[in-house]
Amino acid sequence: MYALFPQQILNQNPNTPMLMNRKRFILLTCAVAFCFAAKAQSSSIVAMEYWIDQKIDDRQPIASAPAQIDINDLSPGFHCISVRVKDDTGLWSAVQTKYFMVLRPESVATSIVKMEYWLDGKINNKEPLSSSKAIIEIDDLSPGIHYISVRSQDDTGLWSGVTTKYFVIARPTTIANSIASMEYWFDGKIGESQTLTNNVAEINIEALSPGFHSISVRSKDDTGIWSSVMTKYFIIPRIVETATITHYCYWFDENTENTTIEASTNPINLLELNLTGLSYYTEHTLYLAVCDSKGAYSTVMEEIFIIEPITTGVESLNGQRDSVKDQKEDWYSLDGKKLNERPTQKGIYIRNGKKIIIK
Repeated sequence: MYALFPQQILNQNPNTPMLMNRKRFILLTCAVAFCFAAKAQSSSIVAMEYWIDQKIDDRQPIASAPAQIDINDLSPGFHCISVRVKDDTGLWSAVQTKYFMVLRPESVATSIVKMEYWLDGKINNKEPLSSSKAIIEIDDLSPGIHYISVRSQDDTGLWSGVTTKYFVIARPTTIANSIASMEYWFDGKIGESQTLTNNVAEINIEALSPGFHSISVRSKDDTGIWSSVMTKYFIIPRIVETATITHYCYWFDENTENTTIEASTNPINLLELNLTGLSYYTEHTLYLAVCDSKGAYSTVMEEIFIIEPITTGVESLNGQRDSVKDQKEDWYSLDGKKLNERPTQKGIYIRNGKKIIIK
């Protein structure tokens, strides 16, 4: 196998590859002027050498130019040849590299000598085909989508392109008679599935943390086919420890310096407030907060009220309030029941939309 590499090719554009027929050779005409353009003082060439495909360690000497280079050992495809020369002063020229192409033999295929196939892309498990019409065993394939790939080789040793076709293996048409097993798992962890012995069962969820969870269930019939998965979502609430009210504190009219703190033995009952020092017939504001057994205080509650004394008959106090007028106004208890007259018992009542404390 040889390739032609004449002088005119040496001088062509280095970016243009050359086509080499395997039946030809490379003819080297090493242009001394070209290799020694920068060496005006050189008088003669004393050595020449070349190498192929950048393998400088495999360089070979050139006895004279032109020279024939045997390329029979090169595979078809893209290659390059590099050449340099040395003058009588011992200096080497710059390396000149040219590219060329070794073509495949122009042989004509006359017959197919081999065929093979493989399934689902597993080319390492390819099997030979003895005929273009063959029965292929697919009993070991699972139900679902599969594909088969086929290629052939001609008598020149070239393989064809791969042809691939897809096919479906249907599930067996057996009829299920009963459910053979059931299983469930939490939060998508099918690897931690547990067996269900009954379609109505108590499932322990103590190991689950508070928050959002899911449970998935599926069943398998007596033909070995699993059902689709059914998933439901649920929430495990956080466990809140019960706290009890231990005491309360209050003050009037933003007078926080006179805050009263009282223990609360039964927070359901009405609180007893000390109203000493508060004037009659004037709006006052009660500020109240409670504290629980964990030491946490509630937000402060505000309530506006008026204090009036218990009166009987017709009388006036400081000219501010006439008890006769009070008798004509509607009074209500805290639970909204209308009273027939002005109350005469101590307590908290409602009149004109305001809370009135009678003491």
